[in-house]
Amino acid sequence: MTGPAKKHKKIAPELVAQAEEQIVQQSKRIEFYVTDYSVELLADKMKAGDFVVPAYQRAFTWEKERKSRFVESLIMGLPIPFLFFWEMPNGKLEIVDGSQRLRTVEEFVLGDFRVGKLASLTAMSDFRFADLPESRQRKIKNRSIRGIILNEHADDQARFDMFERINTSSKVANKAEVRRGALGGPFLAMVIELSQDPLFVELAPVSKKLVAEREHEEFVTRFFAYGVGRASSYNYHAMFWLWQRPIWSPRTRPGYQPARSGNATGFSKRLCVHP
Repeated sequence: MTGPAKKHKKIAPELVAQAEEQIVQQSKRIEFYVTDYSVELLADKMKAGDFVVPAYQRAFTWEKERKSRFVESLIMGLPIPFLFFWEMPNGKLEIVDGSQRLRTVEEFVLGDFRVGKLASLTAMSDFRFADLPESRQRKIKNRSIRGIILNEHADDQARFDMFERINTSSKVANKAEVRRGALGGPFLAMVIELSQDPLFVELAPVSKKLVAEREHEEFVTRFFAYGVGRASSYNYHAMFWLWQRPIWSPRTRPGYQPARSGNATGFSKRLCVHP
């Protein structure tokens, strides 16, 4: 025998109305359009600088195997994830998500990239784009990838939401990269400056891959998180507000913390030299 039907809690009409109002208001903030770019146009725009790789994006970290796999997927006509852009006031498009794919397209179509060992197109291993017949080159150039463009009229919070949701749900970017993409401001500029200090880099050696993924910035951020307050006590929106504004408190203004950080690295250096 089956038990009695479960009673579902009924949502009050005023809450339904409130939710609908929020949906309408939030939807107004997100202004975007969708377009399809040919591979040829994507490569040309990358070369011309019409697509801007912002500071928060990773350096070109894809290894040859991953680039080759992407090229193989492109040639085979497999679905390629959407590209996401933000339309800058000057008309150029800042790449929010897809810089690794776009740089691979440019390197293969217009550069001298030679694919590695391929899983399906085994006969094409070690090919450059120029090694393919002209007919095949045209077919590859004619393939399209869809792009979603958040236009310049969308507010900063909409841009932040777009970047944060893409790069946390799919783990495309690490925390340091998310901060660069959405939390720009004087504090972040200070973190970047400290992370590039030669003494700090010497005291915190990491692999080239981790350097490209902003690991030094993550180290510096942890210093301030544990030294000034718990980073977990801020949600993304509170952090976004804080990062966008100068910090005037005598204990937390940018001029105070670098001196403290510098003293810490100097002390660590003395410990390393004189154990």
